[in-house]
Amino acid sequence: MGNISQKLKLIIFPTEECNFRCKYCYENFSIGEMNPEVVEGIKSLLLERSKDLNRLDIEWFGGEPLLAYDIIEDLLIYARNLSKKYNFTLESRMTTNASLFSPKLQPKLIGLGITEYQISFDGDREMHDKYRVTRGDKGSFDIIYNNLINFHKTELDATIIIRIHVNDKNYFSIERLLERMASDFENDQRMRFFIRGLSRMGGKNNMIIPVVDDMSKLNSMVTQLRNKATNLGLMVYGSNESQKYVCYAASFNSYIVRSTGTIGKCTVALYDEKNIVGKLSRNGKIVLDKERLKFWVRGQFSHNSSELECPLQE
Repeated sequence: MGNISQKLKLIIFPTEECNFRCKYCYENFSIGEMNPEVVEGIKSLLLERSKDLNRLDIEWFGGEPLLAYDIIEDLLIYARNLSKKYNFTLESRMTTNASLFSPKLQPKLIGLGITEYQISFDGDREMHDKYRVTRGDKGSFDIIYNNLINFHKTELDATIIIRIHVNDKNYFSIERLLERMASDFENDQRMRFFIRGLSRMGGKNNMIIPVVDDMSKLNSMVTQLRNKATNLGLMVYGSNESQKYVCYAASFNSYIVRSTGTIGKCTVALYDEKNIVGKLSRNGKIVLDKERLKFWVRGQFSHNSSELECPLQE
């Protein structure tokens, strides 16, 4: 347990608001920006844990986290100062819709130490804009793509994981997108491609989104698209299926911190009661519900691969 206590992963929601309204999103955006008491609670928690940490991972999630850039900056500067004082490794990543990942903001974010970004597409412009729309119901492809083109033109040291969702209608659209990206990004080794099937995760449109329910068909589509990406010279991320996957929610040392200070384990099951495993106070103390926590980490004791891959699936 000593090694576990020396590592901490926090997935922080600096805001749960978003400037997009993607058709398949499972979030309800009822919670806004993180209040100052929760920010202070995170700082107090980090200060308390810094004395025995050798590694701290901070991931930014939302909502769209870049809507609360000031909170991100505040917490990362604080964490970086602690890492220097107490000599632990600090890593930071972000899941973002990339609409605000502008040429002006990119060097600031990377300068803060956020060195990996996960950004999603649903095909080329025509297909993507049917699913990933702004709060004003406008397409988002061009602004995201242009921000990536601008990143490509820099020498900034960061990795972009381009997550492409395969659905029942966008196979050929994804082929066109991959061809365009291979041409525009010119074998940029900072770009990694993660191709996977679109999933139903809840939300008002859950049952009408064009998910490929036939797993054999989906696996074939994903494999063919991964092969195409590889043949185009793109770097395909996560294609090694032989590597055993353990979900962050199944780990002892990983927690989500929502804007309200609620502590959870899973970024998908946000509105499931069993995902509320604790509460963060302003002094940095976390009171955990041990019985609920056992549900999420049970795979660590059973060694059941299904429970480790997705503890939410009972």
